Amino acid sequence: MPLIRYISERTNIRLPFKRYQYGPVWRYEETRKGRYREFCQFDIDIVGSPSIAADAECISTIVDALGTLGVGRFDIVISSRKVVEGVLNYIGIKEKERIDGAMRTIDKIEKIPREKLYLEFRKYDIEKVQADEILNALSRKGAQNR
Repeated sequence: MPLIRYISERTNIRLPFKRYQYGPVWRYEETRKGRYREFCQFDIDIVGSPSIAADAECISTIVDALGTLGVGRFDIVISSRKVVEGVLNYIGIKEKERIDGAMRTIDKIEKIPREKLYLEFRKYDIEKVQADEILNALSRKGAQNR
Protein backbone atom coordinates (compact mmCIF):
# COMPACT_ATOMS: atom_id res chain seq x y z
CA MET A 1 0.00 0.00 0.00
CA PRO A 2 1.38 3.46 -0.87
CA LEU A 3 2.66 5.34 2.16
CA ILE A 4 0.45 8.40 1.73
CA ARG A 5 -2.67 6.24 1.54
CA TYR A 6 -1.60 4.26 4.59
CA ILE A 7 -1.10 7.46 6.62
CA SER A 8 -4.28 9.16 5.40
CA GLU A 9 -6.43 6.14 6.31
CA ARG A 10 -5.14 6.07 9.89
CA THR A 11 -5.87 9.15 11.96
CA ASN A 12 -4.45 7.74 15.20
CA ILE A 13 -0.85 7.12 14.08
CA ARG A 14 1.75 8.39 16.54
CA LEU A 15 4.38 10.56 14.90
CA PRO A 16 7.10 10.21 13.96
CA PHE A 17 5.96 7.08 12.15
CA LYS A 18 8.65 4.74 10.83
CA ARG A 19 8.20 1.98 8.30
CA TYR A 20 9.97 -0.11 5.71
CA GLN A 21 8.53 -1.93 2.75
CA TYR A 22 9.79 -4.22 0.02
CA GLY A 23 7.87 -5.17 -3.08
CA PRO A 24 7.21 -4.80 -6.78
CA VAL A 25 6.84 -1.34 -8.31
CA TRP A 26 5.55 -0.40 -11.76
CA ARG A 27 6.48 2.52 -13.98
CA TYR A 28 3.78 4.15 -16.06
CA GLU A 29 6.16 5.45 -18.70
CA GLU A 30 7.72 4.06 -21.83
CA THR A 31 10.37 1.48 -21.10
CA ARG A 32 13.87 1.91 -22.45
CA LYS A 33 17.26 0.34 -21.96
CA GLY A 34 17.88 -0.27 -18.26
CA ARG A 35 14.45 1.03 -17.18
CA TYR A 36 12.01 -1.80 -16.80
CA ARG A 37 8.25 -1.41 -16.37
CA GLU A 38 8.29 -3.65 -13.28
CA PHE A 39 11.06 -3.86 -10.69
CA CYS A 40 11.50 -4.47 -6.96
CA GLN A 41 12.13 -1.63 -4.57
CA PHE A 42 12.92 -1.33 -0.86
CA ASP A 43 11.63 1.79 0.91
CA ILE A 44 12.50 3.21 4.31
CA ASP A 45 10.34 6.10 5.49
CA ILE A 46 10.01 8.32 8.53
CA VAL A 47 6.93 10.54 8.52
CA GLY A 48 6.26 13.43 10.89
CA SER A 49 9.73 14.42 12.00
CA PRO A 50 11.04 17.87 11.06
CA SER A 51 14.56 16.86 12.09
CA ILE A 52 17.29 16.11 9.57
CA ALA A 53 18.23 13.32 12.00
CA ALA A 54 15.35 11.31 10.50
CA ASP A 55 17.04 11.46 7.09
CA ALA A 56 20.35 10.51 8.69
CA GLU A 57 18.66 7.54 10.39
CA CYS A 58 17.33 6.27 7.03
CA ILE A 59 20.78 6.62 5.44
CA SER A 60 22.44 4.90 8.40
CA THR A 61 19.95 2.03 8.11
CA ILE A 62 20.85 1.62 4.43
CA VAL A 63 24.58 1.57 5.21
CA ASP A 64 24.08 -0.98 7.99
CA ALA A 65 21.85 -3.22 5.85
CA LEU A 66 24.20 -3.24 2.86
CA GLY A 67 27.18 -3.88 5.14
CA THR A 68 25.40 -6.75 6.88
CA LEU A 69 24.46 -8.26 3.52
CA GLY A 70 28.13 -8.19 2.52
CA VAL A 71 27.52 -6.09 -0.56
CA GLY A 72 31.10 -4.86 -0.54
CA ARG A 73 31.99 -1.36 -1.69
CA PHE A 74 29.01 0.87 -2.44
CA ASP A 75 28.25 4.55 -2.87
CA ILE A 76 25.30 6.46 -1.50
CA VAL A 77 24.43 9.54 -3.51
CA ILE A 78 22.40 12.19 -1.74
CA SER A 79 20.62 14.94 -3.60
CA SER A 80 18.94 17.94 -2.02
CA ARG A 81 17.38 20.69 -4.08
CA LYS A 82 17.66 23.03 -1.07
CA VAL A 83 21.42 22.47 -0.84
CA VAL A 84 21.88 23.02 -4.59
CA GLU A 85 19.74 26.17 -4.47
CA GLY A 86 21.89 27.36 -1.57
CA VAL A 87 25.03 26.87 -3.67
CA LEU A 88 23.43 28.71 -6.59
CA ASN A 89 22.32 31.59 -4.35
CA TYR A 90 25.79 31.79 -2.79
CA ILE A 91 27.43 32.31 -6.18
CA GLY A 92 24.87 34.94 -7.18
CA ILE A 93 22.21 32.96 -9.05
CA LYS A 94 18.97 33.99 -7.37
CA GLU A 95 16.38 34.39 -10.12
CA LYS A 96 13.86 31.55 -10.46
CA GLU A 97 14.39 31.14 -14.22
CA ARG A 98 18.17 30.89 -13.82
CA ILE A 99 17.86 28.48 -10.88
CA ASP A 100 15.44 26.26 -12.84
CA GLY A 101 17.75 26.33 -15.87
CA ALA A 102 20.78 25.51 -13.73
CA MET A 103 18.87 22.58 -12.20
CA ARG A 104 18.01 21.23 -15.66
CA THR A 105 21.66 21.51 -16.64
CA ILE A 106 22.84 19.88 -13.40
CA ASP A 107 20.59 16.92 -14.21
CA LYS A 108 22.74 16.39 -17.34
CA ILE A 109 26.11 16.31 -15.53
CA GLU A 110 26.61 12.56 -15.96
CA LYS A 111 25.18 12.50 -19.50
CA ILE A 112 27.08 15.14 -21.46
CA PRO A 113 30.71 16.36 -21.60
CA ARG A 114 31.82 19.35 -19.55
CA GLU A 115 32.15 21.63 -22.58
CA LYS A 116 28.51 21.03 -23.48
CA LEU A 117 27.53 21.72 -19.88
CA TYR A 118 29.13 25.15 -20.17
CA LEU A 119 26.99 25.83 -23.26
CA GLU A 120 23.87 24.69 -21.40
CA PHE A 121 24.69 26.91 -18.41
CA ARG A 122 25.33 29.83 -20.78
CA LYS A 123 21.69 29.60 -21.99
CA TYR A 124 20.71 30.77 -18.50
CA ASP A 125 23.30 33.57 -18.24
CA ILE A 126 25.59 31.47 -16.09
CA GLU A 127 29.21 32.25 -16.91
CA LYS A 128 31.99 29.65 -17.07
CA VAL A 129 33.43 30.81 -13.72
CA GLN A 130 30.05 30.29 -12.04
CA ALA A 131 29.56 26.97 -13.84
CA ASP A 132 32.95 25.80 -12.52
CA GLU A 133 31.91 26.78 -8.99
CA ILE A 134 28.68 24.79 -9.36
CA LEU A 135 30.43 21.74 -10.80
CA ASN A 136 33.16 21.84 -8.13
CA ALA A 137 30.63 22.16 -5.30
CA LEU A 138 28.58 19.24 -6.64
CA SER A 139 31.60 16.98 -7.07
CA ARG A 140 32.58 17.02 -3.38
CA LYS A 141 32.67 13.65 -1.67
CA GLY A 142 32.11 12.71 1.94
CA ALA A 143 34.10 10.29 4.06
CA GLN A 144 34.39 6.72 2.80
CA ASN A 145 34.07 4.29 5.66
CA ARG A 146 33.50 1.07 3.73
